[in-house]
Amino acid sequence: MHVRELMIKTLPPVAKRALLRQRDTLIDGVIKVRQIAGRKGGLPQFIIIGGQKCGTTFLYDRLNQHPDVRPCLFDALNDGEIHYFHRRFCEGPDWYRAFFPSQNGHDSAPVFSGEASGYIYYPHAPARIRALIPDARLIALLRNPVDRAYSHYQHEARLGFESLSFAEAIDREPERLTGEYERVKADPSYFSFNRNHFSYLERGIYADQLPWWWEVFPKEHLMIVQSEQLYREPQATLQSITEFTGLPSWTPPPYSGHKSYGYEKLDDALRQSLRKFFKPHNERLFNMLGVDYGWNDNAAGA
Repeated sequence: MHVRELMIKTLPPVAKRALLRQRDTLIDGVIKVRQIAGRKGGLPQFIIIGGQKCGTTFLYDRLNQHPDVRPCLFDALNDGEIHYFHRRFCEGPDWYRAFFPSQNGHDSAPVFSGEASGYIYYPHAPARIRALIPDARLIALLRNPVDRAYSHYQHEARLGFESLSFAEAIDREPERLTGEYERVKADPSYFSFNRNHFSYLERGIYADQLPWWWEVFPKEHLMIVQSEQLYREPQATLQSITEFTGLPSWTPPPYSGHKSYGYEKLDDALRQSLRKFFKPHNERLFNMLGVDYGWNDNAAGA
């Protein structure tokens, strides 16, 4: 279990946020020292771009078990989430490279590594990644958006950012996000707190987000994986992802470290309402991908 998971389980929300800030300050300090010392690794070969609450930590952990992969620095504290290409872009590429170790201990040498940040939802991220890592292999995990929204809400409530009920938060989302996307698009330096924390529905409209990536990257650079398939068929799915990233074939060991938080089952009436909301957006996505994930079926997520 990661340090961050233990922290979340044992502390009240205010203390959790304070410890997160202390963690980030510690990481920033060490990275600044590495920058000053000229210690920077090679750029990552793969980036798990999201979506949030879709299994990115699980996938990142599994890929880091490959014998040829080395995790980014502070992996045990941040689950590989560097967030450079959206909220920390102002730090510059040397700051980013300082997170990655080298294969032989000398930071000028390349190393096979990756990171896992929720870039899929940020419209400026594709062009930024393409400019710095043009050959990056990108992996997008897509989860049933109803389940993703509810998991996202539970995450924000655990950290103390959300005080409303899930139903109230859904009702308030349009108000909270009004004008935020437009401001992000107009000002690449602007990072929206509300979009980051309260985008329960909007993040699940994948059909609006994937075109940003296809406009910048060749389609063969982006692998789209259904989250439910990753959990249902982990060995076969991981083998396909390994091949996509260019890693040698490998048999993953048994996995027992995935975090899990218990919370109440989503109300059936609210689930049906959300399924109805997402249905046309899911259909657009299925048409884009040429595959139906079954999220619009009545039994999906029940």
